[in-house]
This record gives sequence, C-alpha cells and structure tokens, in this order.
Amino acid sequence: MTIRLLTLLFLVYIFNLSYGNLNTGEHVTGKTIYVSKIKKSWKDAQDYCSKNGYNLATIKSKKEQYEILIIITKWTMAQHIWVGGYKNLNGDHLIWINDGKPIPKERTQTTFSNWASGKPNSNKKDEMCMELDFSKAFHSP
Repeated sequence: MTIRLLTLLFLVYIFNLSYGNLNTGEHVTGKTIYVSKIKKSWKDAQDYCSKNGYNLATIKSKKEQYEILIIITKWTMAQHIWVGGYKNLNGDHLIWINDGKPIPKERTQTTFSNWASGKPNSNKKDEMCMELDFSKAFHSP
C-alpha cells in the first residue's frame, strides 16, 4: 500500500514538473489554448510546445483574437505573447506554423489579419517571428 501511494505521489510530482507551468487549458473556437508562465524566446516557446504536442497559437479571425486576449489577461500579466507566425525560408512573407499558409498583410473579405501600423516590416531582416501585443495587433519584433 505504501509503495503504491509513493508511486502515485511520484507520478503526480513528475506530472506537475512537466505541466505545472501551464494553465489547465481554455477552449477557443475549436482550439485549446494553454498559457505558459515561463518567459521564452519564440523558438524556445515553439520547441516547448512541439515537445508537448502543441503549436504556438494561430489567429485566423477577429473572434479568435478576442477570445485569446481574454484568456491571456486571465492567466498572465504579460504585455505580449508569441503566436505561430514566422518568416518563410525566403524571408519574403510570414506563414502560419500549423499549415504553412501565408499570413495576409491586409484584411480582406476572406482573410483576417490585424497588423499594427507599419507592420509587417519586410525591410527588417531580423524580424523572423510574430507576436500579439496588448494593443491587440500583430507585430513582428
């Protein structure tokens, strides 16, 4: 009995070490969003997500963006979050990490984007990834 209890406690401890820095998951427009409490670079954040079977969030509608912002403010005091957009191999446009589709530079009848003024800035070669800041607009830092 004691050995079983210790095993269970050990497994719970291991689980908490692995997933203790994430919220329990919130459902958003057909997705489950987990918010990490650990600050990471974009690459480290995506690597962490990938190791756990996730991707950084993709935002393809105004409703998704609104719902994600509500969740973020509930779980963190961060001023921005990384999202799953990054520059393609040629470096000429941003694409979504989950499906490789281009992220439009302008909103149209059939596509959603919400870039901050002056973004994305293709002239900056070091802007390789994408964030959502609390001005509620996309940035490529």
